[in-house]
Amino acid sequence: MPPGRAGGLLTALALVLAAPLSAAEPDADTRLARIEAGIGAATAARRWDEAIALGREALAIEEAAKGADHPEVGGTLSLIAGWLVRQGKPAEATPLYRRALAIFAAKLGPDDRLSEQAASNLAANLQALGSYDEAEGLYRAALGRARAKAGEEGRATALAYNNLAYALGRQGRFTEARDLYARALGIAQRWEPEDLDLALIEGNVASNLDALGRPIEAEPLYRQSLAVRIAELGPDDPAVATSYNNLGFNLDGQGRHADAAPAYRRALDIRTAIDPDGLAAATGYNNAAHNLNRQGDYAGAAPLYARALAIWQRTYGTDHPVTAIGLSNVAVNLERQGKAAEAQPLFEQALAIRLRTLRAGHPDIATARLRLGHVLAAQGRFDAALPYYEQGVAARRAAFGADHPALAEALADLADLYLSLGRPADAVKAAREAAEIVRRRRAGRIGDARDSDGAQQAIARAEAGDASRFDPLAGAFATLIRANWAEAARSPGQAAALRAEAFLAAQDLSVSAAARSMARTAARTAAGEGPLGALVRRQQDLSDRAAELDARLLRQLIAGDGARIAQTRDLIAANARDLAEADRRLAQDFPSYARLIGAQSVALGEARGRLGAADGLLLIVAAGDDLYSFALGPGDVRWSRHGGAAVVAETVRRLRCQVDPKGCGDAAPGWPPFDRTAAFGLYRDLIAPVEPALAGSRGLFVVTGGALAELPLGLLPTAPPATGSADAAALRDTPWLADRYALTVLPAVSVLRAAPVTPVAATAGGQVQFVGYGAPAFVGPAGEGRNIDDFLRIPQPVDRAGQGLADPSALRELSPLPGTEVELKAMAATLSATPELLHLGTAATEGSVRRDQAVGSARIIAFATHGILPGEIGGLREPGLAFTPPETGSPEDDGLLAASEVTGMHLSADWVILSACNTATADGTPGADSLSSLGRAFLYAGAGSLLASRWRVADDATAALTVETLVARKAGLSRAAALQQAMRAVRTGRRADGSALPGWSPSWAHPAAWAPFTVIGSDDG
Repeated sequence: MPPGRAGGLLTALALVLAAPLSAAEPDADTRLARIEAGIGAATAARRWDEAIALGREALAIEEAAKGADHPEVGGTLSLIAGWLVRQGKPAEATPLYRRALAIFAAKLGPDDRLSEQAASNLAANLQALGSYDEAEGLYRAALGRARAKAGEEGRATALAYNNLAYALGRQGRFTEARDLYARALGIAQRWEPEDLDLALIEGNVASNLDALGRPIEAEPLYRQSLAVRIAELGPDDPAVATSYNNLGFNLDGQGRHADAAPAYRRALDIRTAIDPDGLAAATGYNNAAHNLNRQGDYAGAAPLYARALAIWQRTYGTDHPVTAIGLSNVAVNLERQGKAAEAQPLFEQALAIRLRTLRAGHPDIATARLRLGHVLAAQGRFDAALPYYEQGVAARRAAFGADHPALAEALADLADLYLSLGRPADAVKAAREAAEIVRRRRAGRIGDARDSDGAQQAIARAEAGDASRFDPLAGAFATLIRANWAEAARSPGQAAALRAEAFLAAQDLSVSAAARSMARTAARTAAGEGPLGALVRRQQDLSDRAAELDARLLRQLIAGDGARIAQTRDLIAANARDLAEADRRLAQDFPSYARLIGAQSVALGEARGRLGAADGLLLIVAAGDDLYSFALGPGDVRWSRHGGAAVVAETVRRLRCQVDPKGCGDAAPGWPPFDRTAAFGLYRDLIAPVEPALAGSRGLFVVTGGALAELPLGLLPTAPPATGSADAAALRDTPWLADRYALTVLPAVSVLRAAPVTPVAATAGGQVQFVGYGAPAFVGPAGEGRNIDDFLRIPQPVDRAGQGLADPSALRELSPLPGTEVELKAMAATLSATPELLHLGTAATEGSVRRDQAVGSARIIAFATHGILPGEIGGLREPGLAFTPPETGSPEDDGLLAASEVTGMHLSADWVILSACNTATADGTPGADSLSSLGRAFLYAGAGSLLASRWRVADDATAALTVETLVARKAGLSRAAALQQAMRAVRTGRRADGSALPGWSPSWAHPAAWAPFTVIGSDDG
């Protein structure tokens, strides 16, 4: 917010009280004393109606005594206007602010401190009313005066740049605001670090970065601003509450909802302690409720939504658009609790209010119609819901145009309704249009960094955002798959084409927003400074521009600014054409980069053409409550649907805990019995129905998403257990999917046998066989678990690519891995590697990896260390590998080799081995996206493939498994076949030639011992 508005009100109050009136009548002093006392008591108790009445009484005395244009009159006008704003009545405050400014400017001059404060008050009020042009003019005039008086480097100039940037941001002009904020921050960073004006500017810069979809870059600034305000103002100041609220919004935008919760709670506690019935408290209740909703705690959110609604109803009345937002939020919450019948009348009331109080064509009316249609559909009243959906779609198409996510959301919902009505052909048409909108936005990277479009979220925060505004993007692909499945059953002649279209949609669905964000973070570094870097930066600028124009259009639609709406639509269309051309050039000129960011899905026919004569491809994705399996084989293509995605997810979770009990918090020694019956159920339901298409396949490429990606498919039995026994003999003799196929995990279908990156030339000394890094010098956790990000720990600032440095002290707290030394030495012995090629303990640093010429020329590279997930260390949104941390972090060595840094390496390795790299957090949160992102990065850097562990197992079993894999590979087997043979040897204790496996234990027959590794690559070479 602009600085000084509250200070302006206090200045006005001081002016009223400090300068006694020239009494026009004998009892004037007595009346004035009574008014002063009454104003003090009323404002302390926040009785704004009473304060306003007393203020008007004082105003009459002043006007009678000194004239209507005296500065004291201007001060009282400003005071009354401020109280009206406190009541949520900015329109009534505007003429008072105008008159105050006119008085000060005429009597004191436009450069006087009170004139400047009055102009700032009026500008801020105009912004709240949507009068952006006039507000901008006032701020630009203020900037001109500040530069003339204070110079380009003055404090007043920095604050004027900040105010103008804030005004432009309120209009959705985020890129223009970014440049002005940069000037303000450049000046302010010369001040003391604890300066409150610096904290204000940092917070506003962070908000603008949020609006541009760059929350990771914003987080350090939010935290720094918060820390200064707590230190300088105390923990209970309203400005501290604002900082907590903004930080919560930022963390929510990163998907870190649990981290955001305490920030929202602290903001709410401060605001309710100051005024439990004020508008700031209502915002706090509403934001905390949104956060609980995002975490699935609908019951916990309900009373908070109710409190916010009650305050808005008292403040604005029962027939106001803000009250309609509150009603809709309560209704959405009820619907998510399964109480659709209770929600319906609230949705109806919200729609009626919006129809009465908003202009025709306002976007919130379309939203209200869609929400009412949704709640009717939830009750099975599909025919009643249809007109609301169709009206909502038509309204959004007319308002936003044909390429907006709001239209995609509405179309996807309409397609779902058509399916419920038994109209699959109509569903396909609507879902297809929605999916195409989403593809275009994804290709341009618009809104990818957040749960939904950053610009719209910024508006929602500023304007009591509706809880029903959620990200529609992935849902469009899920709906298209469901619609195509239903229509294929009704139209056999179109079944093949519908299946092919669904295959594309399944690929789009299988790559999550988190995975796309991580891949693109890595890609920014990979692009570098040459022609690719220039094109990527242009694409980013165009993407920022698209988000900005989306926000501007929404503002204009709300205001009903017809002329500017048409102009903005033209700008959106032109920007979309430029973005499409940038995308086309990237795909054409830099195909490896396009694969790294996962920009393109592969058509079914092309995917089959990339398969070898004895290869198959299996793609399994969750779409809503269903799972869809696609199998492409040498002579056939099949797909199937299985209901009960939630049941499958729970089964996967239980099986994962049986192979990785420590990852699920079970500290007991050994492994629990493996439930082969449940595991076979997954094979039976998801793979067997499409497996006939894989006849003749020996190698199988696998792409899975969601919960299923957390479990290697090789440990699924292909037959029901012959006995109920789960002893070693039974496990050894079980037919597993890993026996039937040599499995290779693909980060995405698009990387399947794509043109490889050209390996770097060997160094002058020739190619080395093996390089290993592991057993880094960690000292262990200071507390319990792997949560190593303190709530108020300020992350390292981020660079131009949006990446921050890791905190060495946080890495130091990781658990030591002494057993990895055994693994690496066993690998080195197998490959006849010399000792200097092993880097252990304090020698295992990120800096040494990046400087080591042998890493670029090694045939096999092994990293035996912890994998770090995004968000595990504050300021990082990508995965990486942890090494011995330095005393002080630097861009060259902060202790974490991040995926983005991997893309900048030049490798010629046949494969990279990631051992001890657990890809799930201690609470079982999925980490498959992180492994996929690391896989893409290493492949882009030139590695042939990855051999990566999914959980940490006994050192001896891991050493045996990796060594046997390397031996089989050296003998000429493909990577996947080499792992397949090694897994069988570890499980049975017998090598392929019948010889005994040294050191074998019957316990190794458990899948936890033989199934932790997967081959991740683009081929099975």
